[in-house]
Amino acid sequence: MAFTPRRLMRGASSAQEKDPYFNYVTMLLHGDGTNGAQNNTFVDSSTNNFTITRTGNTTQGSFSPYGPNWSVFFVDNPCQLVVADSTPLNLSGGAYTIEGSRQTAAYVELQIRPFRDLSEQNQQEIVGLIKAGKEANADLILSRMNTSLFTAYFCHEKEIIGTATIKRPELSYRNYVVEKASIFRSPECLSLELGYVYVSTNFRNQGLAFQLCQSLIELISMYPVFATTRYDNLGMKAILKAMDFKVEGRPYENQSKTNWLEFYSR
Repeated sequence: MAFTPRRLMRGASSAQEKDPYFNYVTMLLHGDGTNGAQNNTFVDSSTNNFTITRTGNTTQGSFSPYGPNWSVFFVDNPCQLVVADSTPLNLSGGAYTIEGSRQTAAYVELQIRPFRDLSEQNQQEIVGLIKAGKEANADLILSRMNTSLFTAYFCHEKEIIGTATIKRPELSYRNYVVEKASIFRSPECLSLELGYVYVSTNFRNQGLAFQLCQSLIELISMYPVFATTRYDNLGMKAILKAMDFKVEGRPYENQSKTNWLEFYSR
């Protein structure tokens, strides 16, 4: 038996007194691994204690729209949680209920263009979003965007609410990253970087960041590309892994010494 939901699914909560049917639960997935520690370990908390097998890039983490809870993220197809056939899970007859929650995005329009070809207003909106993320040097954003390859962005009711960019970083920066992360490869081979990924607060946890990044990677799939992300940014790390990025080297402190970063490439 295989479950193949799409997008974001809320992990089940514990029993509540107002649910008179909780004792009939056959399988219960909290979506938090083993005590909120394992992204790829799925545990059935019902009395049946079924073995849950993960396929594809199915993962789980605290990138949830439901407060402090974790969620299960079905990134791509095929992405499944598989349970062996058994009598308690026989859905061929009788009455049963499968409960879960899915957060769907409002209507948004995806655009991909060179940043320098955008209107001045759109450029200002995108730079403003990147600055709101507070993880980039505000004084350098515009100049780096002007030398970038492509920028993807989502519009909702004529407002840009999310963006990501394929950057063309200077050799000096690539040298710095390679040295700090202890990467054993030539900086000359790392000419493209996925970065400046940001989605407005009200539109998060709907898979938009993944779609922005994936749309750009599809355009340059024949070329090597790297990315850096905060060591504790579980959501971005899950997105990178879902697109076949691999972590390399060791974590290193950023230039402002405010965060630790990890290096990914594909």
